[in-house]
Amino acid sequence: MQWHHAAAKAGLSVRWDTMEDIVYFKDWVQREKIKKGQSNPEESLKYFQDHEAIEYPKRSIIKKLSLRLDRTVGYYYRSLRLRLATLSNFAFYYR
Repeated sequence: MQWHHAAAKAGLSVRWDTMEDIVYFKDWVQREKIKKGQSNPEESLKYFQDHEAIEYPKRSIIKKLSLRLDRTVGYYYRSLRLRLATLSNFAFYYR
């Protein structure tokens, strides 16, 4: 769907009515539609709120810490595995 974005940025007309039965929501698409008067900002507010709730879910502090710890441990685990793999074939990587 990147071509929609490029066409809108280039000032080309983009037909949004071709898929009337499918709800297609992207922040930038809705902003472009509102800017061009093709969409009502009050009607789009519900979609913006739903999209924000999906993209940034409310999590407890414990869950946030758990996710951050999991990401950090995963990063160092993958880094260590990569270093061990390169050291196991020292002649290939360092000579």
